Amino acid sequence: MADTTQQVADGFCSEQARLPRSLGWEPGKRQAVDQGPLQGVARLVRAIETEIIPRLVLARRDNEQYAQGISIVAPHNISDAHVNEMTTLILGDESEDAAAYIAAMLKAGVNVEEVYLGLLTPVARRLGEMWVADFIDFTQVTIGVGRLQMLLRRFSPEFMGELDESGCRQRILLLPAPGEQHFFGVTMVAEFFRRAGWEVWCDSSHAVQDVVALVSHQSFSIAGFSLSSLTRKEALAAQIHAVRRNSLNKSIGILVGGSAFVDDHDLAGLIGADAMATDGRQAVDRAEDILGLLGLKC
Repeated sequence: MADTTQQVADGFCSEQARLPRSLGWEPGKRQAVDQGPLQGVARLVRAIETEIIPRLVLARRDNEQYAQGISIVAPHNISDAHVNEMTTLILGDESEDAAAYIAAMLKAGVNVEEVYLGLLTPVARRLGEMWVADFIDFTQVTIGVGRLQMLLRRFSPEFMGELDESGCRQRILLLPAPGEQHFFGVTMVAEFFRRAGWEVWCDSSHAVQDVVALVSHQSFSIAGFSLSSLTRKEALAAQIHAVRRNSLNKSIGILVGGSAFVDDHDLAGLIGADAMATDGRQAVDRAEDILGLLGLKC
């Protein structure tokens, strides 16, 4: 199970995080009907009075409480304690709590990029570690990663508010490696490329023939792959070789990232990549470096 569980913590970030003791995890310890229309309206009114309005009041109160508790957080100062608390919220019963927590951080002066790199990415990695430790099950991991995806979409407008209109106009294809089950890391990196002005094409297909068909009919300057498990490095190497051989752009650059490359920086070259990145911000820089080596400009 360990090989598969790292997939939820894929992406281009190398930061390692400890499992949150606040959630009870300890190192080395393994966790084992038709009603009439009037009745329907009455029920709806009761639901609004007893459920919806109280939840709205609680959400506003919680948001204010978060803002008070995070007011001392300075930009570039997201700590492991914040990652612990965010992990707890992601795995909690109320999905809006995590959004309120981030909103309070932004209000306190932390920018969205730091939230992406210093908070959401480590939380994704931590969910994978917790699954490896059998502290959470597959359903919890899936729900957690899904909530992280929703947070990316929710705060994307703020992140894209700094869009570089004069940035790169090249096209990049971003893909998970064959066998990867989650798309969070690729989605995160795509946000950074879009903000830098790139035209981004994300594809979740794992089949080599599908990827080959795509690159043989669409021209991309760069193809980027995310790999979380070393057990799939041969499959990724084969896919990279197929992309180079069949690409409409015969000078296509290859960029890789993900937790599989964190402890083995030589792996990127061994599987046929041109460069490796540790997070979304660095991925943009490495892609531009590749373009420079190819004699291309953004």
